[in-house]
Amino acid sequence: MTTIKWTAFNDGDNVKVGDEVVGLRNGANYRFDFPGNGILDENGNYLLAYITNGAGAVNYIQFKNNATSNAPILTTLGEDADVGLTISTKGSGVISMPATVSDITQLNVDNIRIDGSTISSTSTNTNVEITPNGTGDLVLDGLNWPQADGSTNSILYTNGAGQLGWTTSAFPVTPGTINHLLRSDGTDWVETANATIDASDVLSGISEINVDNLNIDGNTISSTDTNGNINLVPDGNGNVTTTNNIQISDTKGVIDENGNKQLVFNTTGLAVNHIDITNAATGNSPILSVEGDDADIDFTIAAKGTGNILFDGSNVICGNPGTEASGININGVTYNSTFKVSNISATDIAQTILHRHSTTLQPLIVTARSNSDTDAHVAVTNGMPLFSLYASGWTASHYDLFGAINIGADATGTISSTSSPGSMSFQVTADGSNTPTTWLSVTNNKAATFAGNVTIGTGSNTLTLNSSTAISAIIDDDTFATASATNVPTAESVKAYVDGLDSGSVKSVTGTSNEVDVDNTDAQNPVLSLSSTINAPGTFTVQSTIAIDAIIDDDTFATATATNIPTAESVKAYVDGVAPVLTDGQVLIGDTGNPPQAATLTPGTGISIAGGAGSITISATGGGFAVATVAGTSQTAAVNTMYILLNAGQTTVTLPSTFSVGDSVVLVGSTANTGGWVLTAETGDTITYNGAATTAGGTITCSALSGQTIEVVADVANTSWVVTDTVNTLLTLA
Repeated sequence: MTTIKWTAFNDGDNVKVGDEVVGLRNGANYRFDFPGNGILDENGNYLLAYITNGAGAVNYIQFKNNATSNAPILTTLGEDADVGLTISTKGSGVISMPATVSDITQLNVDNIRIDGSTISSTSTNTNVEITPNGTGDLVLDGLNWPQADGSTNSILYTNGAGQLGWTTSAFPVTPGTINHLLRSDGTDWVETANATIDASDVLSGISEINVDNLNIDGNTISSTDTNGNINLVPDGNGNVTTTNNIQISDTKGVIDENGNKQLVFNTTGLAVNHIDITNAATGNSPILSVEGDDADIDFTIAAKGTGNILFDGSNVICGNPGTEASGININGVTYNSTFKVSNISATDIAQTILHRHSTTLQPLIVTARSNSDTDAHVAVTNGMPLFSLYASGWTASHYDLFGAINIGADATGTISSTSSPGSMSFQVTADGSNTPTTWLSVTNNKAATFAGNVTIGTGSNTLTLNSSTAISAIIDDDTFATASATNVPTAESVKAYVDGLDSGSVKSVTGTSNEVDVDNTDAQNPVLSLSSTINAPGTFTVQSTIAIDAIIDDDTFATATATNIPTAESVKAYVDGVAPVLTDGQVLIGDTGNPPQAATLTPGTGISIAGGAGSITISATGGGFAVATVAGTSQTAAVNTMYILLNAGQTTVTLPSTFSVGDSVVLVGSTANTGGWVLTAETGDTITYNGAATTAGGTITCSALSGQTIEVVADVANTSWVVTDTVNTLLTLA
């Protein structure tokens, strides 16, 4: 078992790092009850009590076990060169010693000192008096001395059986029960009923021992000193061990040498899952894991408030890193990481998923670079890469790059707090190479440069270049037989087509000034050579049955007829004058018998509408999880509602009779709800908690404490609920 170290404990407070937990004896019926002023037995009675003599206490007691045929040792240690041992009793109690006491080099009792073969007084010029109790004898070297002075000139004698006297007969001495001890009852020395010490100096039968400020009673060692610590200090490199669990009270734990909290344990009622810590041999990492009765157990690490969870180290690996550890070697270049996700033969398709529920925010990946190697912020410079995405694969002997995407600061442009010109490049590795090259680069002026061929798909794919006409194909057709309004010819096709025209179809044009006479022998290929404008006093027809007699420049279209056409400027001016200019979010709404009107949409209940430049966003509002307070001691619940219980008395909340799968109800006992709550299922319904179900129409009752919470979710419509979350000391199912 791993040695678990602690420091001193304070009564009502925590354990301190530095001391170590001790195993008093084998068996599950002994336990520690930290913190406190001693060690308790399983009945809560003191087994060993202790008390400190303050910050200046530098001397202490050491308990030392021993090998076979050797007795355990109780020793005093400390900073003083000579440290004695004081054993005191409560009230008129006495100290009982075994028939044989060994290995004590010196014993001070009041003003008497026993040192080696000498009994002396520690008080100057003071007698040493040895007085038996009552009718008891003074026995020296096996001889019983007389109990009273003899008469003048009396002679001390022995009867040959160990009794000395003056003129009296011998005092008889009978042996007591083997191994039993003698103690004073205040009048006589009497034999103990249970306390014994055998020939191996093993002391037994004592139900309670007080040693200095420690009290040992049953399974408990406790301090008799108010708020006193218990120090368990092994000798040298020895350990304090236990063969069973250490019981620590709720919200208690380990404090440092300054008295500050370092590790706190919080209990959960009916807890079946826990944290497991496993050490490791050389070359392997210790393991912090979760264990328990459940087949699948999450591991939750929670920060307080808005605090962050920080991993202190050069890298964090999620999953099995294989042989690459925290980095990866690509074609001889090792890329180390601070965070790595790695799977070996895993069945999960995705290694990283960003999942979010939000009406306003999408999953987002953000990268940020400062041009410094410290925590200072320094502006990036032109041409500096800001983000790269590499794709590599194993190519028989090592990993190689197959492609990359790079985003950075453009080589041109001004970088400032109001300007961040960017660039982007896409790279692929060509066949026969293992070095990616750029096939598309985009600069801050939106200019895209392709390093290779560009293919616009097949079928209905089109290309639109600053035009309303979508180009579906580029044709290489010297006869223009496949020409259409959505394809364009190559320069070679145009040249071949023009060069192939019959030279006899080119006609010369002659005529009077400002007049054109076209030889229409080949109507498809007339050639006009004009030196001035053309005036058409009559009409002209352009591949149409309508004869145009005028081109008008009339912004109001007042002179429009069926035989004239407007200029482009006139059309624009007329349309702009008729069609209203709309503001952000406005739309045209029909008005019977009248032109359409510009207006904004009006939202209804539960709907919000936000207009933008060329856009309208319509969103639902309200709904979700309702919150209600309960001032009384009873409440019938509605689905998808949280109830905050405000009454000091026990409050009964009855679940609804009609509900769907996934509906939920939450109870929160406020700080005033010291009586707790009772959650009741409707007749015929059940509530299941931790694998156990209530009876039909049964209840779950929490402890009479404030701050108890529970959440239940319907798993079968109109039939049963399941507890998905709770904070409580104890739940009772009925």
